Amino acid sequence: MTQLKLLQNILKTTSRLHSSCLSVELQPSKRDYVTKTKAVEPKPFEAMPTVNNFRLLIDFMPGGRYYNLDLNDMTRNMLNNANSDILLLKGLFGKVNMVLTQNPDDFEIVFRHEGAWPGRMGFELMNHYRTVHRKDYFGDVIGLVSSQNKAWGDMRSAVNPIIIHPKNVKLYLGSLDRINEQFIARIKAIRDPQTLEMPADFKDEISAWTLESVGMVALDCQLGLIDRTNPTGLRFFTLLQEFFDLSAELEVKPSI
Repeated sequence: MTQLKLLQNILKTTSRLHSSCLSVELQPSKRDYVTKTKAVEPKPFEAMPTVNNFRLLIDFMPGGRYYNLDLNDMTRNMLNNANSDILLLKGLFGKVNMVLTQNPDDFEIVFRHEGAWPGRMGFELMNHYRTVHRKDYFGDVIGLVSSQNKAWGDMRSAVNPIIIHPKNVKLYLGSLDRINEQFIARIKAIRDPQTLEMPADFKDEISAWTLESVGMVALDCQLGLIDRTNPTGLRFFTLLQEFFDLSAELEVKPSI
């Protein structure tokens, strides 16, 4: 378990060094919507900070502030430009309103109050693909990401006892520890020998480590992503990255 602690310390350091990595450190609050220590009168939805839609369109065009940014950088820059840690984006071209936040307190509040059958916006294109275009392949099981309401609740209830139960988690500690050791060795191999800083694409290495760990639990095998030994696994990793990049382009950013 010492390897796990060492890995945590390395990730805390490298995430600060690379600006495109999403920071989840608690920052001083820039608003008074909700706090954990003091009860406040909730404000109306319309009082949330927002941005002019015309200005937003300009920013997403070539040469604009958010052109070609990934989702994490785009979100962080939007919040910084608005001088707020929460921001309302009004729907454009038929899209629904969207709220941006990187405050972990907000995530907890939403998850704790949405009930057992949540209706979560997002991944509408994937949902259409699985429920309409390729319903012959997916049937009634479309996964936790795109499931909604009762279907999501039923699947989560079936998965939770297997994935989260402490006795089951212990079964994978040895395997996950070996993956962590591989990742630490990979960090030592790719970091700058003088400054010890990670390369600019280090977030891809973190994604590979994450998927490798998930694959061990879900598939009971290593995908060969960290040591680059499995061409099929690397192909899967590349396609998954493209999926998230295209999802951000088609479902989050304005259709321009």
